[in-house]
Amino acid sequence: MTSFTAHLPRPGLADHRPGRRLERRKAAILLLLYSEPFDRILGLTIDVDRRQVGSAEAASRCVVRLQIVTDARDVFDRLVSVEIAFWERVDARLRAEGRLALGQLLPMRVMATTPRCRVFDIAAQLQITVGAASKTVDRVEAAGHCVRRPNPADRRSSLIEMTEAGVTALADAEVVFEDEVQARVGAVLSPAELVQLVGLLDRLREAAR
Repeated sequence: MTSFTAHLPRPGLADHRPGRRLERRKAAILLLLYSEPFDRILGLTIDVDRRQVGSAEAASRCVVRLQIVTDARDVFDRLVSVEIAFWERVDARLRAEGRLALGQLLPMRVMATTPRCRVFDIAAQLQITVGAASKTVDRVEAAGHCVRRPNPADRRSSLIEMTEAGVTALADAEVVFEDEVQARVGAVLSPAELVQLVGLLDRLREAAR
């Protein structure tokens, strides 16, 4: 939500009439509205600062505040910005401590928690293409953290299994991951806010399917 404040000059004696006061407030509102694209204005709140106006309307200026509710486009921009910022901070912490990069930790987490894991399962859970998931598995396998096994139920696909080295690397990385995410999210939002945020994000994710 964006807040604007308009400061109007001291009114003359004739301006203290009720009609004049209303016109002055309308003028302040229009001034602020013209500074913001109309398609971004979804809600409007007007607040006259009574500490400055007073009961006798003898203040030196009238303060009108407008609060413009952000639109869906702004929410999208903020979500992307937050995701990028969090990814970079968490990934930097993992790399600085010699742990798995975040791009390997996330797919390895899927491997560790999905029975008979396939490339398709990783793609579905991480919301990436099958091609991107396959290349990711290639990198994890090259690092010695997983192996592909033949899938007896479908010769066209493989089953992905974690190696002992992969299990150890994932466990070490999860400790750092949890600590960094707690500092970035858990220490900023209350438990109630986290529950509310998860609910909202789940609704947006479902709508994006």
